[in-house]
Amino acid sequence: MPKLFKFMLKNIAIGIAVGWSFVAALLYFDVGGFGTLVLNSSMKWVALSMLALFFAVTFGSAAVASAVLLGHDFTDDESGDDSYLPERVFEPDLQPSLIPIKNRR
Repeated sequence: MPKLFKFMLKNIAIGIAVGWSFVAALLYFDVGGFGTLVLNSSMKWVALSMLALFFAVTFGSAAVASAVLLGHDFTDDESGDDSYLPERVFEPDLQPSLIPIKNRR
């Protein structure tokens, strides 16, 4: 399986787990009466499935986007290191600089 595909699947799974945990916390702690409203509804399975689906899509895509924006190097290396944390593609060299401003007096 290609490294990019494994990378995306791993981050999607992490995002889905975080999203479903967030839904479970919302329902368990009954934030604003939301848990009571959903669990006492006559169509609670529809509400729960919609919450699960949309939180999975939102948090899964956010996890992939944040992992991609961290900058992962996908060059094929033979080291066999499948660590989760990506290597930085670049290291910024930040230097302070003075900006002249005019005195208002």
